[in-house]
Amino acid sequence: MDSGSRIYTADEFKLDAKWLIDPKHLFVGPRIGEGAHAKVYEGKYKNQTVAIKILHKGETPEEIAKREGRFARDVAMLSRVQHKNLVKFIGACKEPVMVIVTELLLGGTLRKYLLNMRPRCLDMRIAIGFALDVACAMECLYSHGIIHRDMKPENLLLTAGNRTVKLADFGLALLVQNSGKEKSRTHDRNSKRKRRNRTGSKACIKPLSLRLYSPPLIFSVQTSSKQINLEDTMKPMTICVLH
Repeated sequence: MDSGSRIYTADEFKLDAKWLIDPKHLFVGPRIGEGAHAKVYEGKYKNQTVAIKILHKGETPEEIAKREGRFARDVAMLSRVQHKNLVKFIGACKEPVMVIVTELLLGGTLRKYLLNMRPRCLDMRIAIGFALDVACAMECLYSHGIIHRDMKPENLLLTAGNRTVKLADFGLALLVQNSGKEKSRTHDRNSKRKRRNRTGSKACIKPLSLRLYSPPLIFSVQTSSKQINLEDTMKPMTICVLH
């Protein structure tokens, strides 16, 4: 890992007191999702309906260290930045189990939404709106020096009514820091090239473009001869689409 990038570890990570939740106030309800590293439940926290993510601890020392590191990164990034297209972080605790509490998004994952639409296609206006939501989320992260590194439909959640897409799951996220002045121009060029290839803008644009075109196809839409006015759906930003 080059000096310009940082991955939080469980040992160095300290949760700010304002984000620390008391597990005694958590009520765990029905399970609404499951992945390789965690299970997600609908629940309550201080009379607020929330999503409760309980991470698997692991069995071997290596697994435990890896999953604690993932927990530390997830919480560190969620608490670092807030945006309307990022899932809202409420708090976390590490004992007696690793728990992350966020807002509950009733629309489910984008993948499930698109699969349920088949064989119908997504409306052009809705597709562009979803794409802009994702682009805004990524732009916000990059402005704070964060690279998500796990962009996929399973980590894109829909609000009630399927109106807005929000990005979730920061367990693989990377914080890119300024490495300072280099001692020589040659070393500076090499360092920039390495960062660009591994964690730079190219690594950011490609995942977004792939998600817009890979199955299930967000932009697999049927067009007609009728002219579509998209001015009211466009926001003041440019989306780079790679072919």
